[in-house]
Amino acid sequence: MNVTSAPSLSPVPVAAPVSHHIRRTVSLALPVMLSRAGLVIMIAVDTFLCRGSGVELAFFGGSVQPQTLLQAVGIGLLIGTIVLCAQADGAGERHRCGGIWRLSLIVAGILGLLQALILASGEAFMRLLGQPADIAAGSGFALQMFAIGMPGLMLFAACNLLLEGISRPWPGTVIMLVANIVNFALAWPLTNGAIDLSPIFGAQISGASGAALATSITRWLMFLCALTVIFCQRDRAVYGIKLLGGWQPGELKRLLWLGLPLALAIALESSCFGSMIVMAGWLGTSSLAAMHSAINLTSLVYMLTIGIATAAAIRVANAIGRGSWRDAARAGWVAFGMEFAVMALISITLSLLVEPLAHAYSHDAAVIVLLVPVFTVTAMMIVIDGLQGVLMGSLRGASDTALPTIIYGLSFWAVGVPIGYIWGYRHGMGPMALMTALATSLGIAMTLLIWRFHALTQKRIRAQG
Repeated sequence: MNVTSAPSLSPVPVAAPVSHHIRRTVSLALPVMLSRAGLVIMIAVDTFLCRGSGVELAFFGGSVQPQTLLQAVGIGLLIGTIVLCAQADGAGERHRCGGIWRLSLIVAGILGLLQALILASGEAFMRLLGQPADIAAGSGFALQMFAIGMPGLMLFAACNLLLEGISRPWPGTVIMLVANIVNFALAWPLTNGAIDLSPIFGAQISGASGAALATSITRWLMFLCALTVIFCQRDRAVYGIKLLGGWQPGELKRLLWLGLPLALAIALESSCFGSMIVMAGWLGTSSLAAMHSAINLTSLVYMLTIGIATAAAIRVANAIGRGSWRDAARAGWVAFGMEFAVMALISITLSLLVEPLAHAYSHDAAVIVLLVPVFTVTAMMIVIDGLQGVLMGSLRGASDTALPTIIYGLSFWAVGVPIGYIWGYRHGMGPMALMTALATSLGIAMTLLIWRFHALTQKRIRAQG
């Protein structure tokens, strides 16, 4: 099935000026940036609360990556929600959005339960990753605490993607900002072991496990708030929003057609990053703590990219819904230029702050020694990472996911992981080499995605005449 094209209008709509695209992209990107940053800030705060002990930081770092991978894959599978709603909104078929959302909720609920079952295996799961016994035990318990919140996170994502798809991203942003305050209020006593929950969980909750439990509780509260916001929308009837009801034939197929390749693409990228953390764990707790900190910093900055990438996806999808591929191309390239400007500025800033950042992430001297050079590579890598992310967002808005997924597979698993294994683990070069391998794979992905977006949009523009 081909969902990339929309009926051509006659005459072909005139592309909006660049200034219009910049204004609309910024208005969509800013709240999405803040919202996605909130997810990573939550983990960053948990990391901060665990930083007093290099062991607890390693336990938390070991548990974060598996749940982050499942989280990213799950949201990727649901991302068709935002694309289909944006295309329906652009085509003037707003009544379809409610049915798309109801389908998304069902998929999200199933995904969340499956993710919870996987993470609930705890120590056994960490041992499958080849982690040493001490890391597997500590990280595994924290992983079980993360399992509790996975269904709530997926259901929140389905609700938030609906709001973003109809160009209402601010409610999700406000929810995330409040959620971070709630998470800190919960995590502070839980990480310090001030609340005795051993009768419930069979072991003392503190450190990494306490931080993970606080985040899980917060994620369920986020879903309840998002659901309330959706049903408080005055024009919900226009969008077909109701909890019980049907959907148009073929919507589930379209949702999965868009989501499955993207979920696979995200899995390929996230598992590549995760593999680097696993390999760092093979080298010891200091390497694991350093690699987790570097990935956390990368992820935090990448939330800005997700904001612009999501705005690009919405703007491209809106243009295609109106039947204008010329406008879709302009929206994508404007987002690309904006991303370069933002990431270049951040890269320069981080390059000047590597040592203070290293000390902010850890008090352990052995970890700090590794972090300084790793953060130097990270500061340069984020530009490439950001550009490929925005290109992926633009292609997602055009419902083009199959070839980009192949590009990710080649870039991350045919290049990134082998280089990381050889340089970082086999030759013992550690986190520095692992981050360099990531930068190399991201550069290849960016180059190929530039080619794909240009080729796709030019072909469609020529077809429209």
